[in-house]
Amino acid sequence: MSESDQNRLLGSSEVAEHDVEAQASDVAAVNGSGSRRGFIDLLRFSGHRHSFKRLEKDGDRETRDRNNYNHNSHLDLHDDDSSGDVLGDSAPPEWVLLLLGCLLGLATGLFVAAFNKGVHLIHEWAWAGTPNEGAAWLRLQRLADTWHRILLIPVFGGVIVGMMHGLLEILDQIKQSSSSQRQGFDLLSGVYPTIKAIQAAVTLGTGCSLGPEGPSVDIGKSCAAGFSLMMENNRERKIALIAAGAAAGISSGFNAAVAGCFFAIETVLRPLRAENSPPFTTAMIILASVISSTVSNVLLGTESAFTVPAYDLKSAAELPLYLILGMLCGVVSVVMSRLVAWFTKLFEVIQERFDLPTVVCPALGGLGAGIIALKYPGILYWGFTNVEEILHTGKSASAPGIWLLTQLAAAKVIATALCKGSGLVGGLYAPSLMIGAAVGAVFGGFAAEVINSAIPGNAAVAQPQAYALVGMAATLASVCSVPLTSVLLLFELTKDYRILLPLMGAVGLAIWVPSVTNQTKESDTPDPRNSARGYSSISRAQDNEGNWREAHNGDDLELGVIEDAANLESVDEELLLENLKVSQAMSKNYLKVLSSVNLKDAIKCIRDSQQSCVLVVDEDDFLEGILTYGDIRRCLPEKSNDTSKSGSRLLDDTCLVSSVCTRGMSYRGRERGLLTCYPNTSLAMAKELMEARGIKQLPVVKHGVDHSRERKRRIVGLLHYNALWICLSLAATAFEFIRNNEDNVGLSLKRICESCVVKGFVIDMFCTSALSVGDSMGIPVYYFFTSGAAVLALYCYLPEIHDQIKESFKDIQLELQIPGNAPLKAFHMPEPVLDRNDAAYWDMLYFCKHLPKSNGIIVNSFEDLEPFAVKAIKEGLCFPDPTQIPPIYYIGPLIAQANHPKDKQNSGVETDSYLSWLKNQPNRSVVYLCFGSRGSFSITQLKEIANGLEKSGQRFLWVVKRPTQDEGTKQVHDTTTEFDLTSVLPNGFLERTKNKGIVVRSWVPQVEVLSHESVGGFVSHCGWNSVLEGVVAGVPMIAWPLYAEQHVNRNVMVDEMKVAIGVEQRERDGFVSEEEVERKVRELMESERGREIRERSLKIKEMAQVAIGEFGSSTIALAKLVEAWN
Repeated sequence: MSESDQNRLLGSSEVAEHDVEAQASDVAAVNGSGSRRGFIDLLRFSGHRHSFKRLEKDGDRETRDRNNYNHNSHLDLHDDDSSGDVLGDSAPPEWVLLLLGCLLGLATGLFVAAFNKGVHLIHEWAWAGTPNEGAAWLRLQRLADTWHRILLIPVFGGVIVGMMHGLLEILDQIKQSSSSQRQGFDLLSGVYPTIKAIQAAVTLGTGCSLGPEGPSVDIGKSCAAGFSLMMENNRERKIALIAAGAAAGISSGFNAAVAGCFFAIETVLRPLRAENSPPFTTAMIILASVISSTVSNVLLGTESAFTVPAYDLKSAAELPLYLILGMLCGVVSVVMSRLVAWFTKLFEVIQERFDLPTVVCPALGGLGAGIIALKYPGILYWGFTNVEEILHTGKSASAPGIWLLTQLAAAKVIATALCKGSGLVGGLYAPSLMIGAAVGAVFGGFAAEVINSAIPGNAAVAQPQAYALVGMAATLASVCSVPLTSVLLLFELTKDYRILLPLMGAVGLAIWVPSVTNQTKESDTPDPRNSARGYSSISRAQDNEGNWREAHNGDDLELGVIEDAANLESVDEELLLENLKVSQAMSKNYLKVLSSVNLKDAIKCIRDSQQSCVLVVDEDDFLEGILTYGDIRRCLPEKSNDTSKSGSRLLDDTCLVSSVCTRGMSYRGRERGLLTCYPNTSLAMAKELMEARGIKQLPVVKHGVDHSRERKRRIVGLLHYNALWICLSLAATAFEFIRNNEDNVGLSLKRICESCVVKGFVIDMFCTSALSVGDSMGIPVYYFFTSGAAVLALYCYLPEIHDQIKESFKDIQLELQIPGNAPLKAFHMPEPVLDRNDAAYWDMLYFCKHLPKSNGIIVNSFEDLEPFAVKAIKEGLCFPDPTQIPPIYYIGPLIAQANHPKDKQNSGVETDSYLSWLKNQPNRSVVYLCFGSRGSFSITQLKEIANGLEKSGQRFLWVVKRPTQDEGTKQVHDTTTEFDLTSVLPNGFLERTKNKGIVVRSWVPQVEVLSHESVGGFVSHCGWNSVLEGVVAGVPMIAWPLYAEQHVNRNVMVDEMKVAIGVEQRERDGFVSEEEVERKVRELMESERGREIRERSLKIKEMAQVAIGEFGSSTIALAKLVEAWN
């Protein structure tokens, strides 16, 4: 292909726009391999987002691809690696999803029936000789005859549950110890839910005050998790399965299919946007719920769990009474949730204070339940006989009266919270129903007495049983945050339409009370940072919507087991994505081709650039579509055995990109265009769109106001799915996580201080919240600053810059004048503070404002290394208030000892090989290139480095990490995945340079390498640890900053220390040409300037040795720090 053609095919955009919203969607179909047969393979295919492929080594695949293309024998597209395809596989066939829902309902129904049978067997064995009416019978017996059984049987159950907790801890240790070696299906994944179900059966069978519905949901969730493992599902498909499993669990537990469906919608699907739920999810939920209920009916019988009395609504005048009842039930639910939290903390304190093992706590919970049951045996779990007894209050001689019901409701609340907090296993549905029934009956009876006494002969108030029914639903809704489920459950049980109006009113107020108490609690402890920094981690709409749901600390709800098993992303992660924009994660380096280009040239561009897709544009450079390997494969005849012939038709000059690319398609019966987003679309929205449609890349377009009618879209970038997680790996994630765990940090620190004498807290920037904890306890708090004095000066001065400059640093071209620093371009500021729209910026600003409030700052540097910054800090030039300067302790250089990795497979050669190679090289002749534990480059940049090294003629040891996707990305977060060096370096490079250099994959012991006498130069990313290691070794450096604060360090190394030569980088993405690499390597190793830098490096090395010597500045500073602690 000619150079002009290549220039026409390749393109990139540097436009940076900030527009809003996302547009409509597309989904692509895929052809399955005919050889993949059998039901399990069908399940795997139906949920997998990537095409099936034969696993090969990277090198084999690259060699095969080159040979296939060069010889033009055929287009081998079926075996291409499609993990990066823009368009994923389509949704599975409808009948597969429906069949999956049926199988899930069948499995859940069978296992729930088995679980219920187990509970009854244990109950009959433990309470042998006790009639079915159980608690009512025990209440009428002499305590002297029954106390030992009432007291000891729950304790016995707690002992067994505790022992099984110990077994689970052992299994956890086994799983952790073998996790690195295990591949494929995890056998322990089925053991955990089985043990939990047995624990629940023992808990309930021995009468402890919990319920079976939570374990039933857990069983449905576990079945769904098993199916999702077989299908290798993505998150959205897994959520659909979990929803169906949850519906099946509730349906079989209550024999209420409709309520089960709404339970799944409320607890699992409600947090998702409706348009992003996988297709046919509702059908799966309904089928699973109906079949599970049917199976339960067949195996357990159709008899209701309790007899529902006829509901009677005397008059509309009763409605205010039901509303008051709803509020009362809300108050009861708040009390119970707070008690659960209190008992949970109490048992934690007991464990720590008395050094008790975890296995003891459930036994203590059982003992507490037994003690309460001595007085109120009705709190014991006895199926729903206790509920039925309450529903027939006043209709039998043995039924409890109003006063006894009041005591029983209070005792049940305490016993349930005690059992839950101690670690006994069970749900809160059944206890909520009983408590609600008791509260409702008491309220109904009391209201009737008051009204009848005020208006004698008035019969406008229904019987207490009617209020008991409504109380059951209201308490269930409030405790477990399932209002719709509660309303439909009672309606399904009573089959009386008249109950709906009072029921909905009571439930509405019942869920309102916890939200009010939660808001009050939060307003009592405001977060000053949020108000100060002007942003909120969640929107007001989200906050209001979630208050009542989050009011009960989710752990104690059946919903908790759903979220845990689904492996859903944490709320913190979702909130972070809401605050991040597509413009912060998108790549501006992408391929685009004209729609009139022939397919052969487009494929060559994709392969040559190591990309997974190409964007298709028209003559005016507007987006028309997208071309992926998946699109090309779909053009191959499904039933053609002559792949060579079919491939040749695709590779001739008559096949154009426009005839193959995806422009838009039908989705859920509607014609929609290509899925795109705008630069200021939130990453949370982009993530949901990509996951729901099964795509790995998303075109980013400019908000084309002038072309909106024609739906013309100008490309500004391409969003890769992996870029979402790279964004989340930034400082914002750590800040958000620690901020949300501030209370736990404070509690842990206080517990530590109770057990030992604490002289001070040493924290890093992420733990700024510990400052207030230290102040409240009278304990000094010190920052350990892991960068140098120049960066410390910058952060201390950041609040001043923040007040002077209102734009984001990344958007301005100013040179900043920072005390103690050389002039710094604004867009070279440390990464977390580049963008004011990033949550990390405001967290860093909060940290910077609190630096002076600490009792001291410990810095990993020494005074003679950075005299300008040290002087500026000492004179207070960096601080808003020069009178408030904490003591600064420069105790560096602190260097980690060299440790060999346990697994040498990540290296391209064995450790002994490159160390032996170094021993055979002349003194100070080798250039060592390494860019930190995360620093990496694109394949294009790697090839430029390789060519520059080869042209320089210098000896080299080069550590190469897995390449990034584009020039703008400089970090990799997966450093363990193997890759083939020959596929990322120029052809023949390793062979041509084998006598001059050696390339190592991923890792070497850097301190050991730098200390080797053969190493004469170090090409570094300017990470502070690497800078100090180079300084201590006395090795001159080439400064090549990549990310974080490394541009600041580069200025210090080049302008102040004078131990490095800086490379010239392309401004927009930091790219360095091969000519620049060659020039700087030669300059360092051969020129007069290089000799001066080498001499300067040796002097700095001597200064470092003096600093950590007996009377050195760092030794004295460390002694002062220890003295301050004493």
